[in-house]
Amino acid sequence: MREASTALINFLRDNDEFTFADIYIFTLINGTQYRFTNFDYDLSLSGALISSTGPIIARNDITLQTGIKIDEMNITLNTNDDLKIGGMTYPQAFHNGYFDGARFELYRGFIDQVSNFNNNALVLNPSLVIMMFAGKIIKPEVDKNEIEFNVVNSLDYLSVQVSKNLYQPSCKNTLFDSACKLSKEAYAVNATVLAGSTKNTILVNVDKAQGYFNQGVIEFVDGPNIGLKSTIAWHGNGEIVMTLALPDNPAVGQNIKLYPGCDKRVETCEFRFNNKENFAGCPYVPIPETSI
Repeated sequence: MREASTALINFLRDNDEFTFADIYIFTLINGTQYRFTNFDYDLSLSGALISSTGPIIARNDITLQTGIKIDEMNITLNTNDDLKIGGMTYPQAFHNGYFDGARFELYRGFIDQVSNFNNNALVLNPSLVIMMFAGKIIKPEVDKNEIEFNVVNSLDYLSVQVSKNLYQPSCKNTLFDSACKLSKEAYAVNATVLAGSTKNTILVNVDKAQGYFNQGVIEFVDGPNIGLKSTIAWHGNGEIVMTLALPDNPAVGQNIKLYPGCDKRVETCEFRFNNKENFAGCPYVPIPETSI
Protein backbone atom coordinates (compact mmCIF):
# COMPACT_ATOMS: atom_id res chain seq x y z
CA MET A 1 0.00 0.00 0.00
CA ARG A 2 1.26 3.46 -0.88
CA GLU A 3 0.73 6.30 1.55
CA ALA A 4 0.13 9.71 -0.03
CA SER A 5 0.39 12.96 1.86
CA THR A 6 -2.67 15.15 2.34
CA ALA A 7 -1.06 17.76 0.08
CA LEU A 8 -0.66 15.21 -2.73
CA ILE A 9 -4.22 13.93 -2.35
CA ASN A 10 -5.53 17.51 -2.58
CA PHE A 11 -3.25 18.25 -5.55
CA LEU A 12 -4.52 15.27 -7.55
CA ARG A 13 -8.12 16.10 -6.63
CA ASP A 14 -7.84 19.73 -7.73
CA ASN A 15 -5.84 19.23 -10.95
CA ASP A 16 -7.10 17.44 -14.05
CA GLU A 17 -3.76 17.90 -15.83
CA PHE A 18 -0.31 17.85 -14.26
CA THR A 19 3.32 17.06 -14.93
CA PHE A 20 5.30 14.44 -13.04
CA ALA A 21 8.81 13.02 -13.05
CA ASP A 22 10.12 9.60 -12.07
CA ILE A 23 13.07 9.60 -9.67
CA TYR A 24 15.49 6.67 -9.39
CA ILE A 25 17.78 6.35 -6.38
CA PHE A 26 20.58 3.77 -6.11
CA THR A 27 22.03 3.27 -2.62
CA LEU A 28 25.21 1.20 -2.36
CA ILE A 29 25.99 -0.95 0.67
CA ASN A 30 28.47 1.70 1.85
CA GLY A 31 25.71 4.35 1.86
CA THR A 32 26.73 6.16 -1.34
CA GLN A 33 23.71 7.38 -3.29
CA TYR A 34 23.21 8.08 -7.00
CA ARG A 35 20.04 9.91 -8.05
CA PHE A 36 18.61 10.15 -11.58
CA THR A 37 15.39 11.29 -13.23
CA ASN A 38 13.66 10.86 -16.57
CA PHE A 39 12.70 14.56 -16.52
CA ASP A 40 14.14 17.04 -19.02
CA TYR A 41 15.85 19.10 -16.29
CA ASP A 42 17.81 18.37 -13.15
CA LEU A 43 15.65 18.22 -10.04
CA SER A 44 16.24 19.20 -6.44
CA LEU A 45 14.52 17.37 -3.59
CA SER A 46 15.16 18.41 0.02
CA GLY A 47 18.51 19.84 -1.08
CA ALA A 48 19.62 16.68 -2.95
CA LEU A 49 20.41 17.03 -6.66
CA ILE A 50 18.76 14.56 -9.03
CA SER A 51 20.56 14.33 -12.37
CA SER A 52 18.80 14.27 -15.73
CA THR A 53 22.02 13.34 -17.59
CA GLY A 54 22.54 9.82 -16.30
CA PRO A 55 21.81 6.55 -18.09
CA ILE A 56 18.49 6.02 -19.84
CA ILE A 57 16.38 3.98 -17.42
CA ALA A 58 13.45 1.83 -18.54
CA ARG A 59 11.21 -0.29 -16.33
CA ASN A 60 8.15 -2.48 -16.47
CA ASP A 61 4.78 -1.53 -15.02
CA ILE A 62 3.90 -1.70 -11.34
CA THR A 63 0.90 -3.63 -10.06
CA LEU A 64 -0.84 -3.44 -6.69
CA GLN A 65 -2.87 -6.12 -4.97
CA THR A 66 -4.11 -7.03 -1.53
CA GLY A 67 -2.27 -9.56 0.59
CA ILE A 68 1.43 -10.33 0.93
CA LYS A 69 3.32 -10.78 -2.31
CA ILE A 70 7.01 -10.55 -3.16
CA ASP A 71 6.97 -8.14 -6.10
CA GLU A 72 9.76 -7.69 -8.63
CA MET A 73 10.53 -4.89 -11.03
CA ASN A 74 12.64 -5.26 -14.17
CA ILE A 75 15.04 -2.37 -14.87
CA THR A 76 17.11 -1.72 -18.00
CA LEU A 77 19.95 0.82 -18.10
CA ASN A 78 21.19 2.07 -21.46
CA THR A 79 24.48 3.88 -21.19
CA ASN A 80 27.68 4.70 -23.12
CA ASP A 81 31.42 4.86 -22.52
CA ASP A 82 31.28 8.55 -21.59
CA LEU A 83 29.05 7.97 -18.56
CA LYS A 84 31.08 7.02 -15.49
CA ILE A 85 30.19 5.93 -11.98
CA GLY A 86 32.82 5.41 -9.32
CA GLY A 87 35.47 6.06 -11.99
CA MET A 88 34.16 3.19 -14.14
CA THR A 89 31.71 2.77 -16.97
CA TYR A 90 28.39 1.27 -15.91
CA PRO A 91 29.11 -2.15 -17.50
CA GLN A 92 32.47 -2.24 -15.66
CA ALA A 93 30.78 -1.27 -12.38
CA PHE A 94 28.18 -4.03 -12.60
CA HIS A 95 30.79 -6.51 -13.85
CA ASN A 96 32.97 -5.69 -10.85
CA GLY A 97 30.18 -6.03 -8.29
CA TYR A 98 30.00 -2.29 -7.53
CA PHE A 99 26.22 -2.58 -7.22
CA ASP A 100 26.18 -5.89 -5.32
CA GLY A 101 23.72 -5.59 -2.45
CA ALA A 102 22.60 -2.14 -3.60
CA ARG A 103 19.10 -0.81 -2.98
CA PHE A 104 16.91 0.73 -5.68
CA GLU A 105 14.06 3.15 -5.01
CA LEU A 106 11.51 4.57 -7.44
CA TYR A 107 9.70 7.79 -6.57
CA ARG A 108 7.25 9.92 -8.50
CA GLY A 109 7.33 13.67 -8.03
CA PHE A 110 4.42 15.88 -9.10
CA ILE A 111 5.26 19.38 -10.24
CA ASP A 112 3.01 22.24 -9.16
CA GLN A 113 2.74 25.72 -10.64
CA VAL A 114 4.84 27.33 -7.92
CA SER A 115 7.89 25.14 -8.56
CA ASN A 116 10.99 27.21 -9.27
CA PHE A 117 14.60 26.73 -10.32
CA ASN A 118 17.56 26.85 -7.99
CA ASN A 119 21.08 26.43 -9.45
CA ASN A 120 19.53 25.22 -12.73
CA ALA A 121 17.55 22.50 -10.93
CA LEU A 122 13.76 22.44 -10.62
CA VAL A 123 12.87 22.35 -6.93
CA LEU A 124 10.27 19.72 -5.98
CA ASN A 125 7.82 20.02 -3.14
CA PRO A 126 8.61 17.00 -0.87
CA SER A 127 4.92 16.67 0.06
CA LEU A 128 4.14 16.02 -3.64
CA VAL A 129 6.58 13.09 -3.91
CA ILE A 130 5.49 9.49 -3.34
CA MET A 131 7.46 6.25 -3.23
CA MET A 132 6.35 3.81 -5.92
CA PHE A 133 8.69 0.85 -5.37
CA ALA A 134 11.79 -0.10 -3.40
CA GLY A 135 13.96 -3.17 -3.03
CA LYS A 136 17.36 -4.75 -3.57
CA ILE A 137 19.09 -5.25 -6.91
CA ILE A 138 19.44 -8.89 -8.03
CA LYS A 139 20.41 -10.84 -11.16
CA PRO A 140 22.28 -8.13 -13.11
CA GLU A 141 23.12 -9.02 -16.71
CA VAL A 142 25.55 -6.93 -18.77
CA ASP A 143 25.44 -6.78 -22.57
CA LYS A 144 27.82 -4.15 -23.99
CA ASN A 145 26.23 -0.83 -22.96
CA GLU A 146 22.96 -2.29 -21.70
CA ILE A 147 22.49 -3.54 -18.16
CA GLU A 148 19.36 -5.40 -17.09
CA PHE A 149 18.53 -6.35 -13.52
CA ASN A 150 15.60 -7.07 -11.25
CA VAL A 151 14.58 -5.30 -8.07
CA VAL A 152 12.85 -7.46 -5.47
CA ASN A 153 11.03 -5.85 -2.56
CA SER A 154 12.10 -6.30 1.04
CA LEU A 155 9.55 -9.05 1.71
CA ASP A 156 12.00 -11.36 -0.04
CA TYR A 157 14.07 -11.44 3.16
CA LEU A 158 11.19 -13.26 4.86
CA SER A 159 11.55 -16.19 2.46
CA VAL A 160 15.10 -16.93 3.64
CA GLN A 161 15.14 -19.76 6.17
CA VAL A 162 17.72 -19.09 8.85
CA SER A 163 18.21 -21.19 11.96
CA LYS A 164 18.94 -19.52 15.28
CA ASN A 165 22.22 -21.37 15.65
CA LEU A 166 24.35 -22.88 12.93
CA TYR A 167 26.96 -25.51 13.70
CA GLN A 168 29.46 -26.31 10.96
CA PRO A 169 33.19 -27.01 10.67
CA SER A 170 33.89 -23.88 8.62
CA CYS A 171 33.89 -20.35 10.04
CA LYS A 172 30.60 -18.44 9.85
CA ASN A 173 32.36 -15.07 9.70
CA THR A 174 33.43 -13.24 6.57
CA LEU A 175 37.07 -12.24 6.38
CA PHE A 176 37.56 -8.65 7.65
CA ASP A 177 33.96 -8.23 8.86
CA SER A 178 33.09 -6.96 12.34
CA ALA A 179 32.97 -10.48 13.80
CA CYS A 180 36.31 -11.45 12.26
CA LYS A 181 37.82 -8.24 13.71
CA LEU A 182 40.78 -8.16 11.32
CA SER A 183 41.68 -4.93 9.49
CA LYS A 184 41.49 -5.30 5.72
CA GLU A 185 44.03 -2.56 5.05
CA ALA A 186 46.49 -4.15 7.48
CA TYR A 187 46.66 -7.17 5.15
CA ALA A 188 46.71 -5.21 1.86
CA VAL A 189 49.80 -5.84 -0.28
CA ASN A 190 50.80 -3.11 -2.73
CA ALA A 191 52.23 -4.29 -6.03
CA THR A 192 52.65 -3.26 -9.66
CA VAL A 193 51.64 -4.98 -12.87
CA LEU A 194 54.56 -6.65 -14.66
CA ALA A 195 55.10 -7.16 -18.37
CA GLY A 196 53.28 -10.15 -19.85
CA SER A 197 50.06 -9.59 -17.89
CA THR A 198 46.75 -10.25 -19.64
CA LYS A 199 43.05 -9.64 -18.98
CA ASN A 200 42.89 -12.94 -17.09
CA THR A 201 46.31 -13.16 -15.44
CA ILE A 202 48.32 -10.46 -13.68
CA LEU A 203 52.05 -11.00 -13.21
CA VAL A 204 53.40 -9.59 -9.94
CA ASN A 205 56.42 -9.82 -7.69
CA VAL A 206 55.17 -10.40 -4.14
CA ASP A 207 56.81 -12.18 -1.24
CA LYS A 208 53.91 -14.44 -0.30
CA ALA A 209 53.52 -18.23 -0.35
CA GLN A 210 51.61 -19.90 -3.16
CA GLY A 211 47.88 -19.78 -2.52
CA TYR A 212 48.08 -16.86 -0.09
CA PHE A 213 45.76 -14.73 -2.24
CA ASN A 214 43.43 -17.57 -3.32
CA GLN A 215 39.80 -16.40 -2.93
CA GLY A 216 41.11 -12.94 -2.18
CA VAL A 217 40.66 -9.69 -4.09
CA ILE A 218 42.74 -7.67 -6.54
CA GLU A 219 42.02 -3.94 -6.77
CA PHE A 220 43.28 -1.66 -9.55
CA VAL A 221 44.35 1.65 -8.01
CA ASP A 222 45.14 3.57 -11.20
CA GLY A 223 45.51 3.18 -14.96
CA PRO A 224 43.22 0.96 -17.04
CA ASN A 225 40.41 -0.68 -15.01
CA ILE A 226 40.86 1.89 -12.24
CA GLY A 227 38.53 1.14 -9.34
CA LEU A 228 37.88 -2.39 -10.51
CA LYS A 229 37.98 -5.21 -7.97
CA SER A 230 38.05 -8.86 -8.96
CA THR A 231 38.09 -12.13 -7.07
CA ILE A 232 41.34 -14.09 -7.27
CA ALA A 233 40.87 -17.68 -8.35
CA TRP A 234 44.49 -18.78 -7.96
CA HIS A 235 47.85 -17.35 -6.90
CA GLY A 236 51.26 -18.88 -7.43
CA ASN A 237 54.56 -18.53 -9.31
CA GLY A 238 54.14 -14.77 -9.50
CA GLU A 239 50.74 -15.06 -11.16
CA ILE A 240 47.36 -13.75 -10.06
CA VAL A 241 44.59 -15.52 -11.97
CA MET A 242 41.19 -13.81 -11.76
CA THR A 243 37.79 -15.47 -11.89
CA LEU A 244 36.58 -13.01 -14.56
CA ALA A 245 38.50 -11.35 -17.37
CA LEU A 246 39.15 -7.60 -17.14
CA PRO A 247 37.30 -5.22 -19.48
CA ASP A 248 40.61 -3.61 -20.57
CA ASN A 249 44.18 -4.85 -20.84
CA PRO A 250 46.29 -3.93 -17.78
CA ALA A 251 49.20 -1.53 -18.20
CA VAL A 252 52.75 -2.37 -17.16
CA GLY A 253 53.65 -0.50 -13.99
CA GLN A 254 50.14 0.38 -12.87
CA ASN A 255 49.50 0.10 -9.15
CA ILE A 256 47.33 -2.63 -7.64
CA LYS A 257 46.37 -3.85 -4.18
CA LEU A 258 46.13 -7.53 -3.28
CA TYR A 259 44.09 -8.85 -0.38
CA PRO A 260 44.39 -12.42 0.92
CA GLY A 261 41.54 -14.90 0.92
CA CYS A 262 40.27 -17.26 3.57
CA ASP A 263 39.06 -20.83 3.14
CA LYS A 264 37.35 -20.62 6.58
CA ARG A 265 39.39 -23.48 8.08
CA VAL A 266 40.60 -23.19 11.66
CA GLU A 267 44.18 -23.91 10.52
CA THR A 268 44.10 -20.94 8.14
CA CYS A 269 42.63 -18.71 10.82
CA GLU A 270 45.35 -19.71 13.29
CA PHE A 271 48.50 -19.86 11.19
CA ARG A 272 47.83 -17.32 8.41
CA PHE A 273 45.95 -14.67 10.37
CA ASN A 274 46.75 -15.50 14.02
CA ASN A 275 43.05 -14.99 14.73
CA LYS A 276 41.91 -18.29 16.22
CA GLU A 277 40.13 -16.56 19.11
CA ASN A 278 37.61 -15.13 16.63
CA PHE A 279 37.09 -18.35 14.69
CA ALA A 280 33.32 -18.95 14.53
CA GLY A 281 33.21 -22.54 13.31
CA CYS A 282 33.00 -25.89 15.04
CA PRO A 283 35.96 -27.77 13.54
CA TYR A 284 35.18 -31.03 15.31
CA VAL A 285 31.62 -31.37 14.03
CA PRO A 286 31.55 -34.62 12.01
CA ILE A 287 31.33 -34.13 8.27
CA PRO A 288 28.28 -35.59 6.44
CA GLU A 289 28.88 -39.18 5.34
CA THR A 290 26.91 -41.55 3.20
CA SER A 291 26.63 -45.18 4.28
CA ILE A 292 25.87 -47.80 1.65
